[in-house]
Amino acid sequence: MDVRLAKKTRLVSIKELRTYPELARMRVLQIGNRLSITPVDPREWEFILGIL
Repeated sequence: MDVRLAKKTRLVSIKELRTYPELARMRVLQIGNRLSITPVDPREWEFILGIL
């Protein structure tokens, strides 16, 4: 498999993500969740791409 960088983006911190009401229901931002692999809703992902 050939893997290449498509686009480099800036780091978006959890602290910054918490400032957006549009992401209030994002699982990784909920109290008690650990920073691990969690599902991201397609609408949440599109919003994050929009703030980059």
